[in-house]
Formats: sequence, C-alpha cells, structure tokens
Amino acid sequence: MDFIRTKGDAMKRALGVGISILFLLLPAFPAAALELGARGAFWYPASDEATIQVDNGGAAGTKFDFKDDLGVGSKAFPWIEAWFGLGKHSVTVGYFRVDNSGDETLGSTARFNGVDFANQHVDFDTSFRVLNLTYGYRLLDADVILAGLSLTALFDLKYLDIYSKMEGTTQSEDVTRRAVVASVGAKARASILADLLWAKAAVLIEPFGDRTVGDFVLELGLSPLPLLDLHLGWRTYLVKIDESDFHYNRSFHGPFVGASLSW
Repeated sequence: MDFIRTKGDAMKRALGVGISILFLLLPAFPAAALELGARGAFWYPASDEATIQVDNGGAAGTKFDFKDDLGVGSKAFPWIEAWFGLGKHSVTVGYFRVDNSGDETLGSTARFNGVDFANQHVDFDTSFRVLNLTYGYRLLDADVILAGLSLTALFDLKYLDIYSKMEGTTQSEDVTRRAVVASVGAKARASILADLLWAKAAVLIEPFGDRTVGDFVLELGLSPLPLLDLHLGWRTYLVKIDESDFHYNRSFHGPFVGASLSW
C-alpha cells in the first residue's frame, strides 16, 4: 500500500473491533486450549541511525542525517505486547513509540518540504510510532523429556506513523506520513529444564514493493515462577522508505530487558 496522509482512524477502529471480538469469544473455548499473555520491555538502542529527505513538487529536499545534521541523539524507550492463543493459532498486538529532538545550525543548503532553512539555527522534533497485529500458525511443537522446540509461521500488519517538524528562526514546517505495511516471517523457541530456561528467535520482513521493513529479535528467558518470564535480548528494527517525495531511512539496534505474564 502507498503511504497515506489520513489519520488512520479506520485502521484503529478495525483493530479495536478485532480485539473486542476475540475477548467476546473467549467463554466459548475450553480453558485448556487458551493462552493469554502480556509483556513489557525496555529497549536501549546502542545505535539509532536515521536520515530524512522531504521533497516538494519539483523542488528536491536536502537529505538530513538525524545525528550529524540535526543534533538528534538516541534514547531508551519501552514497547508492549499482548497475545491470545488457541491451539496452533495465535494473535499478538504490539506497540512502541520513540520521540526524539535536537537542534543545530544548518549550512547553506537546507531545504525541508519546500521550505528553505539555509544558515538558520533550527529545532527538530520527530516521532516514530508502530502498531502491529501479528497472526501466528505453529508448524512444529515437539517435547522430549524436559526439553521443547516450536516453530511458528508469522504474518504481520504494521501501522506506521512518522512525524517530523523543523522550526527555524522565522518559519517552521512539519510532515506526517502514515501507512499499513504487511510482513511475513517466522519464530523459533527452544526450552530446557521443563521450560525453566528458554531461547527465542523471530524475524519479520516486508518482501514486496520498494520499501524495506525488518524486525529481528533474539532473546533468552528465565521462568522463575509460574506464569512469570524474565527476558534479556537484542532487537534490530529497520525501516527504509523511498516514495516520490518522502525518503526515510532508520535503524535501531540494541539490547532490551523485559518481563511477561502468561496463563
């Protein structure tokens, strides 16, 4: 799908209706077949690299590096997930948002969405939001004595919201891009000692069109108490978009820690 400039209300309503239906149907299923869970994690990107270029009509914009040109630094931020499973099927809803800001004096060539900010000291604010809905189908679920192994195919829909604002001495300009992006992938999970210790790897990629969206997660877990898991891992998130008037390239790489409850 192409990028859209609407507020995405229809997408949010559809997601809300879907989640409501799932919870309304819960009483109809045997309790033993259900799996529910939620987790929160705090992500510490060791690297947060980004560039943005916004053109306007026939006027090409300047390609700005967040760190080098706009003084934007990286920061830690949380992400959350909730999931529902029934037999071999699962649905996961996840969300994260990161807000960054910086300021810098620009050079003699500095055009953002048709506005000239050359030789001005500017303040730059940006936010990147992702809401995803992931369907999983378990292909393999094997247990041998106190060890286990599972493999799940994934289909994912992401709602992306990218906002950037540049404010100079006498003028300001802001840009918002939103889209729904489909991704496919898989995850594998291995456990030992009756699920006391486990490891998981997951990958999601956007295989179509002229965009690159990737999400790669490696993590180790410990289950010290019933229903409780503690997580430590590494996550890489990539977004590269080249539209006719909007060019955005961002990557997060870094460790995370988290905890989850499931039953």
